[in-house]
Amino acid sequence: MSTNPTRIAAITGANRGLGRAIAAGLAGGGLHVAICARDERATQETADDLRRNGLAASPHQLQVTGQPPSSPTSRAEARPPRGE
Repeated sequence: MSTNPTRIAAITGANRGLGRAIAAGLAGGGLHVAICARDERATQETADDLRRNGLAASPHQLQVTGQPPSSPTSRAEARPPRGE
């Protein structure tokens, strides 16, 4: 299936389990999926697996916490994949 570069889905927890299944389903539907999770290596591996199957995916290390807004760790912090 061809991908539509204007349709992007950011999936948190997408490196395993239900998040990974949702990411694969959306990518199979033609969306570019941003694979977001804390584990940088697993995030990269998941994106690589999807791309090997002809799907559009990019890895993004992401930490989302439930800390109060005054906490510096409460912000969502995303880093683009290395080499991009």
